[in-house]
Amino acid sequence: MSALNFDIIFNGDNWEPYKEYILHVIESTGGKELIEGTSIRPASSPNMDPFSESNTPSKRPTPPEIVSPRVMEWDRLDNETKRIILESCDDTRKQELEQIPTAYEMWDTLRSKYDIAKAANVGSSSSEYDSGDSDSNLEVGAWSGPGGRVDMAEHADLPPFPLEIRLKTISPGSETDHWEQNLDSIMALLDGHDIPWSVIHLGSLDEEATMVLIHGEGGDWNKDIIETELRASVLPKRLFPRLEFLHGEVMKAGALGAGAYEPFAFCGASIGVQGLDWSAGTVGGYLESGGVVYGLTCHHVALPTKRVESSSKGKTANTDYPSYLDDFQRFHKAFDKTNGEIIIAQPSCSDHRDTIESCKIDQVAKFDLFQSNKLEYEMLGSPVGPKADRIDALGTSLERAGRDIERLQQTDRKFGHLIASSGYRIDQPTGNSMDWAIFRLVETRGGSNRISHIAPRIGWSCLKGSPEIDFNAIADPEIGEKVIKIGKESGVTFGIIHSVRDGVSLPENGCKSKEWCVCRYGPRRSFSEFGDSGSFIFNTKLQVVGILTSGTDNEMFTYMTPIKMVLRDIKEKTGLDLFISGKKSFVTRPQGL
Repeated sequence: MSALNFDIIFNGDNWEPYKEYILHVIESTGGKELIEGTSIRPASSPNMDPFSESNTPSKRPTPPEIVSPRVMEWDRLDNETKRIILESCDDTRKQELEQIPTAYEMWDTLRSKYDIAKAANVGSSSSEYDSGDSDSNLEVGAWSGPGGRVDMAEHADLPPFPLEIRLKTISPGSETDHWEQNLDSIMALLDGHDIPWSVIHLGSLDEEATMVLIHGEGGDWNKDIIETELRASVLPKRLFPRLEFLHGEVMKAGALGAGAYEPFAFCGASIGVQGLDWSAGTVGGYLESGGVVYGLTCHHVALPTKRVESSSKGKTANTDYPSYLDDFQRFHKAFDKTNGEIIIAQPSCSDHRDTIESCKIDQVAKFDLFQSNKLEYEMLGSPVGPKADRIDALGTSLERAGRDIERLQQTDRKFGHLIASSGYRIDQPTGNSMDWAIFRLVETRGGSNRISHIAPRIGWSCLKGSPEIDFNAIADPEIGEKVIKIGKESGVTFGIIHSVRDGVSLPENGCKSKEWCVCRYGPRRSFSEFGDSGSFIFNTKLQVVGILTSGTDNEMFTYMTPIKMVLRDIKEKTGLDLFISGKKSFVTRPQGL
């Protein structure tokens, strides 16, 4: 494997004590050839020699973050840009870029080992975690690196690494069986206390079964009392050694992002209700029934609540709204076409606004550059040759920017008409929440059940081959299964279906639910972000297994509803026998419902 020459940046000032450990982990991971020529430097001083003794911090260090910009920048590129770059590369460079997914796996191993070391207070005389436990089996205080044993005892009291990263998925066994059998009882016990809980999740922390309880502010409750009652009734310590309490909540709201303006919208495109600035989500894909094409997304995308708060994003959307939402308020009922007309726009209003604002900022920058060059050249007399050509080019670019803004402002973004939605409710046989909406595409727009080129990745043979991949099948989700999703906010991400369902308390549902949980898989911290609601979730055969409905505000967990359950519910409510179209792309010619 040829070298990718990773540029490892320590995102923090106190990085020097961790350098030797990183080098040791790189070698032990087996990535020596892959990262041959890698540079290691702090983010604040790009030209600093990382091996200079003068760079050692004088104060006691705190664990820095490490990132790999080369890999992460490639991951953030849109699929079309990746395709263009790959087509323009020579064979050697193309091979390097296509190896990035393999590099991801090695990088994730590096990150995991580094995280464990930080979480265990590497270099400290104590291995206490933030939970207060002190029975860690990890050896701390020193390690053997490439240059021999490196004593880190002088760097004591390193703070622990966040639980959000240390928590892993748990393998099926007696713990998961017990959890599934008693999840209703756990939720009932919590409901007996005045605790505003939103999620109860079973995971693995340092190879121990751990229940994580995510809760909001307020309430008259006592952690010790709740833990004692859980231990005595449903969570024996022999099976579940650890209980963790975290602050947070489950969010259904969409966030803002960049929208695309294409006649054919691929799966993962940005959508929202026309006229609503706070409505934003993702169209998962397209389905057919009787020759009519429908888009599928979430109910809360098509009928958003009036007020959306996102503490993690620091945004609150509070604005005027169309009067037809008066009947829905916060606790939404199901929608059908007799309730009125709701138009779905693509991209969403917020994404459309952000795109125009970004173009205006670019236009101002171009104008300033044009004026400064023009003034400089006029002071020198009439510009000729290259100088004149530069002024002409800047003027042309400025005119083009103005035309682009005008074109965007005049774009007809009407994408479809809402036909039906689930409302916020619980599927009684399964305990899973229902959160779906279908809209019929307008005649002037089309959709495509194709996934643009995604770089190959270990275990994902379905992503190899043509630049665009069709999908036309559905399947049941399986525990421990690797999955992929394409969302309008976070793009392409990989995850793994958790071995047990989570207990979830959403005020919109009006009752508790049991949700399929997807955890991150790979170097990313999260599988989804706000704005990805409605995304299709695929297995390694590129079959649709679910639709993304919500996630925790700390981006630890993502929740989905199985696709077969959604299609069954749609048929029961509307009579439509929907199937995922195998057509590559299509323009709808609706004949009515």
